[in-house]
Amino acid sequence: MLSFPRMDRGTPKVIMASIGGEVDLQDLRKAYHKQVGIKATKEGVLEEITSCWEKRRDNGKVGQQIDCPAFVMKGFRNNVCRKGKCRKTVKVTKLGECDFRP
Repeated sequence: MLSFPRMDRGTPKVIMASIGGEVDLQDLRKAYHKQVGIKATKEGVLEEITSCWEKRRDNGKVGQQIDCPAFVMKGFRNNVCRKGKCRKTVKVTKLGECDFRP
């Protein structure tokens, strides 16, 4: 089984400190060492963060984290900017729970 490189970062502190509130997108992006995609609902609730990793040419295993390429940053996995308008914050619900409202 392949595995990701050992990392001690885990979930950034800025996310953990914002559970139940909002986090500034600039602060959220700064918490990652590389460019990541940030996906939110149309109501502004954080859904996912997409990080990107190189595939090593020598053995096909996961290598170092890289800046996400343009197709990720312009795609649905990075939707905090729509029609030229960007959100300044996203809401952070309790991790691992949906924000379902019937």
